Amino acid sequence: IVTNTIAGNGVNAIAPESKEISTKVYANGIYANGTTNLVVTANEVTGNGTGAQNAGNLTVFADGIFSDNSTPVQITDNTISQNGGDGVEVKTADNNAILSNSIFGNGGKGISLSNGNGDQPAPLLSSALLGTGSSIVVSGTVDSLIGYMDDFDLQVFYSPSTDAPNIQGRELIYAKSGVGAGPFSYAFTVPSSVVDGGFITATVTPTTGAANTSKFSDSAEV
Repeated sequence: IVTNTIAGNGVNAIAPESKEISTKVYANGIYANGTTNLVVTANEVTGNGTGAQNAGNLTVFADGIFSDNSTPVQITDNTISQNGGDGVEVKTADNNAILSNSIFGNGGKGISLSNGNGDQPAPLLSSALLGTGSSIVVSGTVDSLIGYMDDFDLQVFYSPSTDAPNIQGRELIYAKSGVGAGPFSYAFTVPSSVVDGGFITATVTPTTGAANTSKFSDSAEV
């Protein structure tokens, strides 16, 4: 799925109220169920499932991209915004790479793992200090799952203060390979859009093996 605008699916969808009807409403922008070798790149996925409502014991799924028991999946270089649920939800399966996207303004989490991607822990950010000129120092800790001994690919994102309180990852500002588990601190040049009062988040993806991208870290204020 490449270079499409996917917008407005399932707007104001309502699941049936009858508890006897085994029905789910899928109001996602993209829904992959048991899919293999899926590539989703350079798309705009926006405004799907907005206003969707649950009823009775039934559920409406209103994510921008919902990857359900699908592997391998590459979700790269997309703009995923203003969807009713999560920006991206990965359920059950591993090896869903979620890299270099702009994810913001979604009703749920930016990235949600529901027993997906091995529930790879997000990095823990401790500070984001804007220096003189156009430099910033971002510090934190990477946590590895038991049994994984190799490095990670770290991606750092900036979101403006207007995205609060639901900070996700609007603008990719830094990527670093070869990051080991444990503490890290990196200084790098940032674009002029990065200002005091904005927020930094990050994800990690194992460099080898399954590309189990984490959810976004909690934010650190610049």
